[in-house]
Amino acid sequence: MLTNRFASFVLCLIICTVATLAPAWGQANVTYDVTHNLSVSPAGNPAIQVWGSYLATVAVSNPSGRASRTNTGRVQIQSGTLRLWNAHAGPIPSEGDANARWQINFGLGGPVSGFARSNGWASARPPTPSSALSQASVGIMVFARQQLPNGQIIWNPILNDWTQGMGTAVNTTPNRRVDPIVFRVKDLVTGDVVNGTLLDIKYVIDGDGSLSWEKGILSMDASQAASATFHINMTSPYIPLPQQGYLDLVITNNIITQSYDDGIFEGVLPAAGGPGAFDSLLPSDLVMDYNFGDFQGHPVDAYLYLGGGADNVMPLQLVSNIAEIKSLPLDTEVEFIEPKVATNDDSAYEDSSIYIEEETRASGVRCYRVLNQIMATGSPVLAGNRVRMHGFVRNDVINDERYLEITKVLSNDPGLQLGPLGMSNKSIPHVSGPLDAAGLLVKTWGRITFREPHGWYVYVDDGAGLHDGTVEMDGTVNTGIRVVLDEQAAPIAIPPEVNYITVTGAAGRTSGWIPCIRPASQSDIQFQVIAPS
Repeated sequence: MLTNRFASFVLCLIICTVATLAPAWGQANVTYDVTHNLSVSPAGNPAIQVWGSYLATVAVSNPSGRASRTNTGRVQIQSGTLRLWNAHAGPIPSEGDANARWQINFGLGGPVSGFARSNGWASARPPTPSSALSQASVGIMVFARQQLPNGQIIWNPILNDWTQGMGTAVNTTPNRRVDPIVFRVKDLVTGDVVNGTLLDIKYVIDGDGSLSWEKGILSMDASQAASATFHINMTSPYIPLPQQGYLDLVITNNIITQSYDDGIFEGVLPAAGGPGAFDSLLPSDLVMDYNFGDFQGHPVDAYLYLGGGADNVMPLQLVSNIAEIKSLPLDTEVEFIEPKVATNDDSAYEDSSIYIEEETRASGVRCYRVLNQIMATGSPVLAGNRVRMHGFVRNDVINDERYLEITKVLSNDPGLQLGPLGMSNKSIPHVSGPLDAAGLLVKTWGRITFREPHGWYVYVDDGAGLHDGTVEMDGTVNTGIRVVLDEQAAPIAIPPEVNYITVTGAAGRTSGWIPCIRPASQSDIQFQVIAPS
């Protein structure tokens, strides 16, 4: 169980693969297979529990019809157990298949090791217009009690991707892989938070081509692609200098136009001016002896996220409802056709984010970087405003919550505020999805079952007896929903004599995939004192 008031180490490994084929004149095919062999050894041999989330989804369409299938969920992982989830749709005649699997080994005080794999294929077939999408992802969350946030990661990616027929497709979209390792550490005494990236791997192939990285060999063929890039940044100051390296490659029209490598990757890439198809030696095992510091001896919550993913860089998508963006590939550029309702002022939270939802209250989502656009227009967003925006679909890897990074506020008009939805604790899920409650303005009432000593959160039980898997230092098993009190621009306080509250706020998840409610201000909480019967 995740513990909050002592030093803890949390690893989140997410392997996400998406293959999307645009509407095609002729047949277009893509296959992907992404495996990560991993070993994570937190210092101090802490006790470990492991959870995982999985997603396998496919969607295909032709003039004759559409078909889709999704298999998703979250489970506690049993050491050594192989798990597999599949989704298949078609043929109609377009067809797709997706698989997510893992086998993770761990024991008391031992390292976490094993593999996570996502693979599949998609085929967009005539008659036109046709499309096919395949997406698979695996998320591993490791909880370990640890006095200091340091240890070792051995990361062994095996990538194999192949695309054919995109030259005949309409509005073809690049194939992309991303492979980040990021961290978040919170000092439980001072509340200070440190964020950073240990490793960032990206590559994009725009058009027909292939890439393979396996057994120390990098093979790329971008000779038929319009462009391709391959990038590795492993220069974090939180890993030793001898383990650091940097690599940057750009190919345009079958010519290498940029080639740079240093550190552990020095000499890997062919020189600029060479052809866009080549084989090179590239280390398979990336070793990171991470050390995030001693934090003056204070206990910390440390979250380490290891992610791998693949998708297509989609063209601009005009969307009519918020639920659509929760199903789109990450980094898709979107623009709402109709305005949505803001449920909080842009000044409510420290990060100036706002939540928007449908007039029907069917779905909601968090929006970041809105303030930048407001400063440009001089028009603040207030609760009740109807706003139409343009931006990109992102995912908060620590919370596992979709959000929008806003690049334009197209309209911003005043309106009546929406009322909150009454919602039970158990209706706010651990895992994101198109129909989850994350982003909705909700209201709940219940008994305070735990108060975080620094005032960062409380737990409120509405009688449903929700257990989110967290345990406090004194052994208290948390019951109810977490109410977050340390992200608001103005402090929120709950008097010590209060034992019941009614709280209104945005439903979502916080660090460690923990379901939560985020009130926007002090006025969103009403107090009650009820004597025990």
